[in-house]
Amino acid sequence: MNKKEYGGYFELDLNYIKPNGESFHSQAVALNSGRSGLRYIVRALQIKNIYVPYYTCPTIWEALKAEQCNMFFYDITNDLMPITTFPKDAFILYTNYFGVCSYNIERLSAIYPNLIIDNSHAFYFPFNKGLSSFYSPRKFFDVTDGGYVYCPQKLNINFETDRSADRYLYCIKRLESGANAGYSDFKVSEDFLDKEPIKYMSHLTESILSKKDYGKIKQIRMQNLAYLHKELGRYNLLHLKLTEDDVAYKYPFVFKNDTIRHLCIQNGIFLTKCWDTGNMELPKSSYSHTLQNYLFPIPLDQRYTIEDMQYLSSFIKHIIE
Repeated sequence: MNKKEYGGYFELDLNYIKPNGESFHSQAVALNSGRSGLRYIVRALQIKNIYVPYYTCPTIWEALKAEQCNMFFYDITNDLMPITTFPKDAFILYTNYFGVCSYNIERLSAIYPNLIIDNSHAFYFPFNKGLSSFYSPRKFFDVTDGGYVYCPQKLNINFETDRSADRYLYCIKRLESGANAGYSDFKVSEDFLDKEPIKYMSHLTESILSKKDYGKIKQIRMQNLAYLHKELGRYNLLHLKLTEDDVAYKYPFVFKNDTIRHLCIQNGIFLTKCWDTGNMELPKSSYSHTLQNYLFPIPLDQRYTIEDMQYLSSFIKHIIE
């Protein structure tokens, strides 16, 4: 039996270090989280009304509520495009789902000038697409917090600088003892971050992010994405149009089988639900409802090799064939 763990939060990563590097998003405003990036945009652009996807992280809705911004929800299709036609001058939040929506963003940004892109799943996606965008580096690297935001207007506010040393314990625990050892600390850290106001990025997180070999990490993720799509694409109920700008967070695999998630987790492959919508009941007729129940995010990050991708794709094919 394969004893390796796949997916879940990052352990302290001592690989792919570039001592004399710099932040990949050196031109951005560096904040304490992606959701702080969204709040920054809403505040800077004085947005009062915005279209938001049903299928997204509930912390996005909470961030918009905190800024007293009215939300109008929309559904998406099986190619992850909005099902709605928006007013031309509307502010629209579009999620770059799993970092594989470059094709969709090109289409949307050509129509809607006030497109705001949630690149939490797409750390490497170009920042010059859409009106504004924000990023969440902890989805891609061994940091416990942090966010980047690009916005045409800057806020003249002296935010507090975050302090994050106490939150790094779970990364160290996973490195030493595995995912279960640090999971409770990870949840505490995530819950704490949910309630934090806008702050500047901590010096510790900024330092860690300035020392990554971004080119090597990008190459690994792209290779792993290509392999998984080659092996599983014909089964995938999502219609993905991958481009060279797609550097994925995970591979989004949709298949209507109730046993995939359970069997994978039993075998150390953490295909958890991407988002828990909490009290928000998604319309049962919506494609968002299908995604919430049958989308399985397959890990493909820099911790894993092509051999790992062979194992993961074979394991899943064994379940569904």
